[in-house]
Amino acid sequence: MLPFANMKTFLEDIAEELLKGGGNDFSKTCIVLPNRRAGVFFRDAISRQSNKAIWAPTVLSIEDFVFSLSDVAKADQTTLLFSFYEVYRQSVSDPQTIELFANWAPTFLSDVNELDLNLIDAEDIFAQLYSVERIARWNPETGIPTDFQQKHLSFVKQLFPYYKRLREVLASRKVGYQGMAFRSVAENVEKVIAASEWENVWFAGFNALTISEEQILNAWQQSGKGKLFWDVDAYYADDAVHEAGHYIRRYANGYSDLKIGKEYNWKANRLATDEKEVHLIGVQRTMAQAQVAGSILANKLKKASDSTLANTAVILNDEQILIPLLSSIPTDLQGINITMGYGLLQSQSAVLIEKLFKLYIKFAEQGNRFFLEDVLAIKEDAFCRLVGAEAFSNFKTGNKLVYLQEEHLNGSKLEKLLFNEELCSVVGFLNGLKGIIAHFGLKLSVNNGDSLEQEFLFLLDGLAQRLLDLNEEFGGIDSIKTLHSFWKQLLRHQQLDFVGEPLNGLQVMGMLETRNLDFEEVIMLGVNEGNLPSSSHSNSYFTFDIRRAYGLACQNERDAVTAYHFYRLLQRAKKVYLVYDQDTDSLGRGEVSRYVRQLMMEKKSNIMLREWNLEQEIPPNVFSPEITIEKSEDAFVKIVAQAERGFSPSALNTFRSCSLKYYFRYVAGIKEKDQFAQSIDHAKFGTAVHDTLEELYSPYVNKPVSEEILKEMKAQAKAVLEKKFAEQLPSASDLICKNLLAFEVAETYVMKALNHDIITVRSGQLITPLQLEEDLMCTVRVQVKGEALSANLKGKADRIDRLSNGTIRLIDYKSGAFDKKTAIKFVDEFVSPKSDHAFQLLTYLVMYSDSPSRHREDEPVLSLSKESNQSIQPTVFYLRSQKVEFPITVQHEKAELLGSDLLDYATERVTEVLSSLFDKAEPFAQTEDRTVCAYCDFKEVCQR
Repeated sequence: MLPFANMKTFLEDIAEELLKGGGNDFSKTCIVLPNRRAGVFFRDAISRQSNKAIWAPTVLSIEDFVFSLSDVAKADQTTLLFSFYEVYRQSVSDPQTIELFANWAPTFLSDVNELDLNLIDAEDIFAQLYSVERIARWNPETGIPTDFQQKHLSFVKQLFPYYKRLREVLASRKVGYQGMAFRSVAENVEKVIAASEWENVWFAGFNALTISEEQILNAWQQSGKGKLFWDVDAYYADDAVHEAGHYIRRYANGYSDLKIGKEYNWKANRLATDEKEVHLIGVQRTMAQAQVAGSILANKLKKASDSTLANTAVILNDEQILIPLLSSIPTDLQGINITMGYGLLQSQSAVLIEKLFKLYIKFAEQGNRFFLEDVLAIKEDAFCRLVGAEAFSNFKTGNKLVYLQEEHLNGSKLEKLLFNEELCSVVGFLNGLKGIIAHFGLKLSVNNGDSLEQEFLFLLDGLAQRLLDLNEEFGGIDSIKTLHSFWKQLLRHQQLDFVGEPLNGLQVMGMLETRNLDFEEVIMLGVNEGNLPSSSHSNSYFTFDIRRAYGLACQNERDAVTAYHFYRLLQRAKKVYLVYDQDTDSLGRGEVSRYVRQLMMEKKSNIMLREWNLEQEIPPNVFSPEITIEKSEDAFVKIVAQAERGFSPSALNTFRSCSLKYYFRYVAGIKEKDQFAQSIDHAKFGTAVHDTLEELYSPYVNKPVSEEILKEMKAQAKAVLEKKFAEQLPSASDLICKNLLAFEVAETYVMKALNHDIITVRSGQLITPLQLEEDLMCTVRVQVKGEALSANLKGKADRIDRLSNGTIRLIDYKSGAFDKKTAIKFVDEFVSPKSDHAFQLLTYLVMYSDSPSRHREDEPVLSLSKESNQSIQPTVFYLRSQKVEFPITVQHEKAELLGSDLLDYATERVTEVLSSLFDKAEPFAQTEDRTVCAYCDFKEVCQR
């Protein structure tokens, strides 16, 4: 990073301070910085300022410095988790599985690390936690905790013994977590300093210190071997309430174990004196923020003398902006360093492995069988397609086969790797995963494929090997499901680091990575409340009151740290762009960070602040396009062809509710993707109920049904329903779990229909079934702009019966929702989708009341015999409803239509729909009623 024209960075100030005493041997000097990244820039600063050969000082992060002084090596999080599980398993008589253990253990490990970093008496704080939990779960009525409460209290009581034993086990292995090392050094700091070979230790650029760090720094300072250098500004350090100066005031005022006094190195006054430009830019959505950053960088490139942007940084407060930003950075920019890694979770190969886990978890649950839906998910995976379609053989699944054996899937080399029973064990899965990764890596290498995915595969192979080693050392992973939980934990913290030039050119980083670094121009993205400061909270067993009482960091302290990073970054910057998403929502998003509001209210005259609101002119149809499709000749030919085959009431209802949906399904012929499920779906559920009622009533067609006969049907119903259910279930499915629940619901529906008929018979009305599942059909003629057209209607009535009073009921069983309109009072009510059942039954009325033999060719419209329909009643049986029977009634001018009047009304409604369907000038269009779109198969096409 090149030096500024008229000011030095903080690290250059440290380098100058080190070199101004002369000499060339700094081998006994150690420079301790908050993180490793700052060390790279510090070494560069020394090399540029030194005009002679020198022995450079050792530069360490605070963590590396402390571990070098302790007697333990740092253990990674997964090793800690397995070590703790070993301790836990030996401490309880009935231990949880490692999968359940992993749900709470990370929180415990985080807490013990924090209490050790702050030198808290572990026995005391866990005793306090136990007391708090006892009070919280005290039962004022009985004074005796429940069994569940007692188990929880016993668990809390064991936390300190867990902590004590874990430290003993780790110490015996010469490994430890961060807090363990810091506590060890802090509690023995005088001995550590005396034994240290360092003659001078400089601590530079720190802000928020833990208690152990305070004691370590203070001891080095008191010994005369240590110096402390701060990077703060009077703007917030001298303000008694400014949160950015919270920690430096604590040290200066003597409120901590670290005593620095009122005069310390260094406190500048740049925020109140240096000329600065601050541009606050509000945009809409994440992509727009990335585009603004790209535009700023492009303008800078035009003015720059070369194609690098030295002393410029893009700071991301929201990691989701990284990928959009990479696509927005000017292509002619030379030199870029991205310190934020790309998470493995976002890679295609990791997505495929997640599908493999799902496949083999179900494989074990389903008796060593492959679930077809999971197999297809892998075969259709985008990453699998990289190897070519020939990698998979075609296999026959059978009519209702949803489970496959290994022999169905071993046609190709890749299939033998992916679908292999040897992968059903933990070790077998991990070894098999390594083989799959090697296969894909070789394919990508030979075909010069995606180099990024090749890097991902290398890291994923390392994760698989790491889990193999841990399982061999500790054991405990007893199933693929448990392995999956550990895989996700490792994967969550794994990322691919970008390789770049760390010292020159544009720097892209997160806020924490800016510690000790200074830039002339800063472009900060995601400057929203919730990102800056973050609204996320880490889990902890310690309550707020306990944390406050023992001096552990709470939200205020965390916010103070973020505030310091924000203002420190502004101290030396000349030009700052603060970009935020102003797209508001009910969760409070769209609010600019309170740090920015604070800066606007308190800014000095040296800061020129300009506010920009970039409103994007987005046409309303971009996010919700209004789709219309004209009726072409080809489309009209298909409509006419369907008219000859016959329109079903459901097809006409589809057209009524959304003509575009009708186009997709019946004209374009787009079908819903096949779903493979091991449980019965709604359609098959309804079919089983319908078929059961049909079989029960079939022996009594044209025979009066008495109460005794109906009771006999009830006795037979369960056996018939079991048979019908079996016909609808997948071949390998049993009547268990969801299927059993569905069966029991279906049984209540069948019984409800039979009980309703019993009530009808008891009321004096004999029921005579006339037809069951009867095919109905008729021809309707319409006039469309002077052109005579005809259309066939076809449908199937579930049951047609006659009551002893002469009424003929056209019955349709409905096993779904019953919130439909069956009593139509106005013609306008047919516009609503809630009238679709009424329209369906009225269409049945039209079909039943006519026959082709009575139709005369010379009639322009359909003529029906009025004598044949005097007692026909369209009726819906809602099997969910207690009432069950709902006759379709229509009123006109407050008078109910009966007989031929009802038939004429039904014919008019059907004719209207057909006329609209045949009208070439009327395009297929989206419905205005968006409630219809909720469960539509094509809602993604319409973006609704």
